[in-house]
Amino acid sequence: MTTPPRRINADIVYESLLPWLREVQNLPRRIPMLGREFEVTHTGVELLSGRPMHINAKSVLIWYVKTDCRAAPAGTFTPLTGFSHGIFSSNNSGMQNQSVRISRAEFEQTAAALGGTIIDAKPGTARAFIPALPNVPVLLTYTEGDEEFPAAIDMKFTGNATEFLPFETLAVFGGLVRGEF
Repeated sequence: MTTPPRRINADIVYESLLPWLREVQNLPRRIPMLGREFEVTHTGVELLSGRPMHINAKSVLIWYVKTDCRAAPAGTFTPLTGFSHGIFSSNNSGMQNQSVRISRAEFEQTAAALGGTIIDAKPGTARAFIPALPNVPVLLTYTEGDEEFPAAIDMKFTGNATEFLPFETLAVFGGLVRGEF
């Protein structure tokens, strides 16, 4: 007797969001996300080009198209904690000053592969503007490590990111961005 493959919670979440796609206007639609292209239709989300991603990417895109995603980026950047209404402090948001095991060169290469631009580079730090989703850019700051502290990345989202993604989905989206590094 064979055991059916175990479904993970992310699969269940994605499947529970699929009925919402029937209500969304302007589908099918191709959407770039983190250096890949996806197509969102009334029946699901498919990766068209680029490396595979966690299924959470598909759930993020359903929320994204559900909000109609028409507002322009705010022009300011805010850490995840700024959207949490006190739920997270800067020490437990999971997005600020996260330790990484990559060099500055690898940070810059990955940012470029995601369609990003290095906007500020100084000794010990580099900042990258990543157009992670249309109208939802992310600002990443890489700080080189030393003998005492490891290298770290700080992440900030466009100041109106919750117009495109609810807070919890924004946190998942941040995890997808973080996973690229």
